[in-house]
Amino acid sequence: AAAMAASAAAEAAASEGAQISEEEAAIYDRQIRLWGVEAQRRLRSSRILFCGFRGLNAEICKNLVLGGVSVTIQDAEAVLEEDLGANFFLKPDAVGSNVSAGCQRAQARRDL
Repeated sequence: AAAMAASAAAEAAASEGAQISEEEAAIYDRQIRLWGVEAQRRLRSSRILFCGFRGLNAEICKNLVLGGVSVTIQDAEAVLEEDLGANFFLKPDAVGSNVSAGCQRAQARRDL
């Protein structure tokens, strides 16, 4: 069923002239069915800069990245151990490093 839905989303993308690959159509299938290929293409071409990356910004960023938006993170602070519980993108080995460097997963997630 998921393969059929992804194929249908890819066909819709092709028919609307949007440049969305089959892989992207499979990943963003629900969004494409909800608001269409053109809206997903616009999301994909969006760029957002996060200045400061603690709790709330991390959650907002996660939701945008999962939707296909590209993000850049600017934060000169060091990762603290308590940040690990509130920031989806940080791994334990990032403690002590720069937050922006520790959140490379957020910036790379969008690259399919």
